[in-house]
Amino acid sequence: MSLVCHASASTSRRATAAKTGLACAVMLVLAACEQPGRYSTGKGSLEGVVEGSDLVRAGFAVGTRVCLELDTRKLQDKPGALSSSDARFARTALRPLPPLASDTLSNLSFADGQVRNLVFAVRERSGSPRDVLAIVSLLDDDRVELRLLDGAPGAEGPEPLYGVFALERKETPCSY
Repeated sequence: MSLVCHASASTSRRATAAKTGLACAVMLVLAACEQPGRYSTGKGSLEGVVEGSDLVRAGFAVGTRVCLELDTRKLQDKPGALSSSDARFARTALRPLPPLASDTLSNLSFADGQVRNLVFAVRERSGSPRDVLAIVSLLDDDRVELRLLDGAPGAEGPEPLYGVFALERKETPCSY
């Protein structure tokens, strides 16, 4: 009888250890999923100027500024809005791309130090409206980069856009 009890106690300990290990793994996954939450702007914003080099800029004038309001708790619903000093965007909604969430492309990474890259569409207001791809890179040192792109040289339609913006946290909402 004691042999059966001993085996049962040993099995019970293994089951408890397995449950504890599973709980720890789930907590680590949840912590990793929640990590982007620190990038939400709340009542503030993220603001920056387009990189100046012609190598990483097309269609944006030197000195163009953007302002991003971001809610990483609502990435699949209402993730935020984008404004620009050139009035191309004015509190324009970031629109999630639902199929992307189930595609391996959602795991894209450009370089080390990125927590996550978020991909959205945003509708340009000026001229003939068009959808522009917005890639928001959340970096492990709490920095945020934004890339806006659309079109390619030689294509019919409006001038191609490409801009890289290093964004800084502001305590105030977008002013333009």
